[in-house]
Amino acid sequence: MNDIEKKFKRKFIWILIVISLTMLVVVSFMFYASLKRLHNNVVEQYEHIYERNENIFVKETVKKIIRDIELARGKMYTDVELALEDSVIRGCNVADLLYKRLKNKVSKKELQLIILSTLKREHKDFIVVDENGIVKMHPSIKTGVSIYNFQDAFGNKIFQIVKKNLKTSKEHGTFLCYYLRFPGLYNTVKQTRQVYGRLLYVKYFSPYKWGIARIVFYKDIEEKLKKNIVQKLNKFRYGSNRKGYVFVLKIDATSDNVKVFRVVNPNMPKKLMGTEIPLDRKDIDGKLFMKEMLNKALSVGEGFVRYKFRILGTDTVSTKITYIKYYPQWHWIIGTGYYPEIFKKELEKRDTVLNSFILTNVIGLFVGLLVLESFLFIIVIIFMNKMMKSASDYRHKIEFEEKFQKHLIESIPNPLIIVSKDGEVVNINRAFEEFFGIKKENLTDCENDLQIKMLKDDILRHMNKHKECINLMNLVDAGGKLKNIELHKSLYYDKDETPEGVICVMFDVTKQKEYEEELKIASIRDELTGLYNRRYFKKVFAAEIVRSKRYNNPLSVIMYDIDHFKQVNDTYGHQVGDYVLKTLSDIVKKHIRSLDFLFRIGGEEFVILLIKADENVAFNVAEKIRRRVENNKFSDVGKITISLGVAQLKENDTPDSLLKRADDALYDAKNSGRNNTKIH
Repeated sequence: MNDIEKKFKRKFIWILIVISLTMLVVVSFMFYASLKRLHNNVVEQYEHIYERNENIFVKETVKKIIRDIELARGKMYTDVELALEDSVIRGCNVADLLYKRLKNKVSKKELQLIILSTLKREHKDFIVVDENGIVKMHPSIKTGVSIYNFQDAFGNKIFQIVKKNLKTSKEHGTFLCYYLRFPGLYNTVKQTRQVYGRLLYVKYFSPYKWGIARIVFYKDIEEKLKKNIVQKLNKFRYGSNRKGYVFVLKIDATSDNVKVFRVVNPNMPKKLMGTEIPLDRKDIDGKLFMKEMLNKALSVGEGFVRYKFRILGTDTVSTKITYIKYYPQWHWIIGTGYYPEIFKKELEKRDTVLNSFILTNVIGLFVGLLVLESFLFIIVIIFMNKMMKSASDYRHKIEFEEKFQKHLIESIPNPLIIVSKDGEVVNINRAFEEFFGIKKENLTDCENDLQIKMLKDDILRHMNKHKECINLMNLVDAGGKLKNIELHKSLYYDKDETPEGVICVMFDVTKQKEYEEELKIASIRDELTGLYNRRYFKKVFAAEIVRSKRYNNPLSVIMYDIDHFKQVNDTYGHQVGDYVLKTLSDIVKKHIRSLDFLFRIGGEEFVILLIKADENVAFNVAEKIRRRVENNKFSDVGKITISLGVAQLKENDTPDSLLKRADDALYDAKNSGRNNTKIH
């Protein structure tokens, strides 16, 4: 071999080495990049699902707390009424017992003094007034003073109202809710803009024609309940690690400005509770998160806010996603949140193991390819006798790649199936086995499973498409549960770019679909009161009329609205008006049957559809509701009354004519002085 041939041989060897190494690096890098891209897509899906589920969870946590507060308030007022009534009844019983025992033993004046002193020992807050409004005993008014013409903050003459009510309820006593602009009946201090509600219970003592009573203050009751709620929320924790907590802020709004104060926050020192939070407070990124919370609370009533905040029990500051909701009754902003970066860090820890596995296999592939190319290089240089060894090495390389690909398929956490263009199941992963309860060792089971046959038919319809496809299918898992499955399908090709089959990855979207279904149900409900809305009323009303006529069953309608409701809104504002509408709806729901329907068809207009009930039954139900509403005490408003119209379905009635007769009856009730029920 001459120098030229040797030089050419050296050049050829070097060129072959450079090309081989370049190809080896490029192939290894592309393989690694593909694995990382697949891995990153799975991680992103997990992060998206986690954040969506956490948003739902924290939102439901706050709403449950508000529901618990509403239940506690309702129970508290009921307990207070019962305790107040029981206290006065006991006082009257004591007075009656003393009267019966001593009426023939001491003079009338002495007996009255004995009864009054005994009542005062029984409870220092007892009030005793005779039939002319002269005070016999009062914790803050001198004896002998007349309260006959005493008026509350709205000009109502309290004594005269109580006296009128006692004429019809001497045996049972009477409740009265009234309001004062400042504490004390005869306080000469300048009146403030604050109105204080009071609840009075009076029972008639016939021997001396006295009214024996006690009074409780709504403000004291509310403050006591707030204190209990604050104590519970300071201790409240939720979540699997019990680190989730709830915070409460109070809005103090005047005509000049708005201030926010801390009420509950276990993440802050106790000494800071009750202090004002500046609205220009910023997180480390300069975001005015407090101002954003306040704006969402006062504008839409709820919402999510993202900002940087300290993690409970640590000094670490992280991104926090918080859901807040405004509770207007107490001017509270109630909220809770979570730290998505905590989940990401946990996911990163697991990623370290998976990345190490991927890197190890890529290095193994690189080494294998390097060894293979070394053998091929030696075969080219050392003649044909090494060809069999080269073929053997190549077969080992293919087997190694197949094992790695199988392991990669098994590492995917979602069910995966590969179907050839002929309908044969080429491969499935462990997640697919667990979902359908089959084993990979016996793929013939796939041919006998009706669900998998349906799945294959759906997958094979994708063979004529040349892009990824996503569609939904309902499948039953091995546990017998129906799941909403999202199928992600894509083609795989042979070396000639001819489609050979379809790869399908399955994602469980059951919870997402259930949430969408809940949103559909919410479309038939009134947002404020939770009652059925006008659109649903038209549908149900027509159907029930048809059903009633078909089976010859009676059907009645009660239409009612709130007396002088515009005055309530103008005087107290729409927030109080909304509270009255919701409270009224809760009262009415308790007095109708489960088969009846209650609708809100307008601002303060409501309709009750009574199934299998004639007009007499409907009238009794209407009167029962009217009396219950009349006797209810509405916070900040006091007494509210309603007028009701009743109509029964007749043979020739249409939905419009039946509703018109109920509306006419309501109109008669309004013209008859309101707070009554009429039938048409």
